[in-house]
Amino acid sequence: MEVFDTVIVGAGPAGCAAALHSLRYDTRMRLVSDEPVGGLLGAASRVDNYPGFPSRPPGSSISRILARQLAANGITPYRHRISSITSTGTGFLLTTASGNRFESRTVLLCTGTAPIEWTLPGGIDPDAAPRILRDIRLLPETLDGAPVAIIGSGEAALDSALSAHSRLGCPIVFTRGNRLKASDTLVKRFTQSGIRWVRGLEAQSLRSDSDRMTLESRVDGKLSRDTFRHIVVCIGRSPRWERLRDLGSNAPPRHIETGIDGVFAAGDLITSHERYAGIAIGDGIEAIERARRYLLERNTTA
Repeated sequence: MEVFDTVIVGAGPAGCAAALHSLRYDTRMRLVSDEPVGGLLGAASRVDNYPGFPSRPPGSSISRILARQLAANGITPYRHRISSITSTGTGFLLTTASGNRFESRTVLLCTGTAPIEWTLPGGIDPDAAPRILRDIRLLPETLDGAPVAIIGSGEAALDSALSAHSRLGCPIVFTRGNRLKASDTLVKRFTQSGIRWVRGLEAQSLRSDSDRMTLESRVDGKLSRDTFRHIVVCIGRSPRWERLRDLGSNAPPRHIETGIDGVFAAGDLITSHERYAGIAIGDGIEAIERARRYLLERNTTA
């Protein structure tokens, strides 16, 4: 069985930064991810606040650069989902969903977040459920005027609407309240785009009909039925901390030090609101430094 000094779970900005920084040291490292390199960064319509990119590119462009940088440094992400982590006494046993197993002396969790479940009083048609998108990474690059429903009032919803608009779609943003919960810059971009915004939504049911979906709802108390080619639901996300539960943790981590010896966390997993690539990258580098210090203190590096 393969044994590593550090296994990094997740290949978003935090995981990529951690993997690249680990090359400074003579450690055996593996980067594991069940998603493409870049993670949720790939859903950003434009990245304004990341140094070194004056053109403010979409997150998908930066994700491709990260993938090239990993490859140039000989790092190939191991595309598997980690289904369990157990303590061995001297380290950790990691098992993938396909049954592969390997050991590591330390684990760095950069697993990010998962979308909150979307439920409707009248139910969601089983044929429609697989077609509901929770971010725009799987939305076609060219929409050719297709109607797109965006559910939500936060950063992800407005960003998704702007992405759909740039892909020549016809997005409509539906919110329950009358306030947009996003940065001033993003709200301004959304307002200037002319994208339709429908307030007072009470979604009731979702039905599938061939290549379209019908959303039945009440808007300001009036019954409404709208048909869409695509639906993107952005109603919030929660930390993916299942693997910490495997090890006995009873709450999501809030710091790089998780409270479990040898297990560290970085990126969106530990930031409840400030989910930015720059913060995640800094977390990833600091987490690797702490894992390195942990190994040195225990004299367990190769």
